[in-house]
Amino acid sequence: MRRHLPSTQALAAEWLPEEGRREALRWIHQAMTLPHALPGGTTAVLHACRAFLRELDFLTPFAGRQDFLHGSMDVLFQAGGKAYVLDWKTNRLPGYGPETLEQTVQEHYWLQVQIYATTACRFLGIRDEPSYEEAFGGVAYVFLRGLPEGGLWTLRPSWAQLRAWEAELEALPADRMIPPNAGGEPRDR
Repeated sequence: MRRHLPSTQALAAEWLPEEGRREALRWIHQAMTLPHALPGGTTAVLHACRAFLRELDFLTPFAGRQDFLHGSMDVLFQAGGKAYVLDWKTNRLPGYGPETLEQTVQEHYWLQVQIYATTACRFLGIRDEPSYEEAFGGVAYVFLRGLPEGGLWTLRPSWAQLRAWEAELEALPADRMIPPNAGGEPRDR
């Protein structure tokens, strides 16, 4: 096992069970040091990104309502002059190729993708297509167990698609915004 910084070792000892700790540290190392292909042809090595916000809590207007939606994005970072949302996943999947990841995201995380992309653009002050094209790179889901050979799902929605998502979220009943694992009711897709 590679030597880790004392602060990393202390965090791992505090937060990770001894069983599986080495594997989790390997995932973290790979996730932060491997080059990740992003939408639009940009490649990023996460530890080298200057603009890198972790565990970004947000409180954003609930689309079209007086209520607010609270959540947390794992990472918002900048590469190649554009901002990207990144979410870590530890799912055990039968494989980590593009088809399996697309199906997994569509079945389990699609609403999350929509919320994160629209919220990130709102956070970044993106209000029109020119600023969108200039500033937003897309969304990346890193399935840690699939690294280094696979495990990366990315998407850069068009401006029109992002606007359509905003309309979908506005029309979505409030109880559907809360996923079942957070106490919400099961939802149909």
